[in-house]
Amino acid sequence: MDELSIGGQLLTTGDGVNTLHVDGEIGSLHVDDGIHANGTDSNAVVDASGDVQLDSMEITAADGERILHTD
Repeated sequence: MDELSIGGQLLTTGDGVNTLHVDGEIGSLHVDDGIHANGTDSNAVVDASGDVQLDSMEITAADGERILHTD
C-alpha cells in the first residue's frame, strides 16, 4: 500500500486485541488523532513488517504494548 491516511483515530476497547496490525509495506501512514488500545492485554500497533514509520503519531496502550515488533 502506498499511503494510508485516517482523519480521526484508530481505537479499540476490547481485551486481547490489536488496534493496527501491519503485515506488509505501507509507504506513508498518518492517523490524525492517534492509535489507541484501551483494553486489557491489548496492543496499539503490531508491526510484522518492521518497516512502518510511526514517529509522528500519538500511540497509546493502556495495558499492552504501544508498538510490538514481530519481525
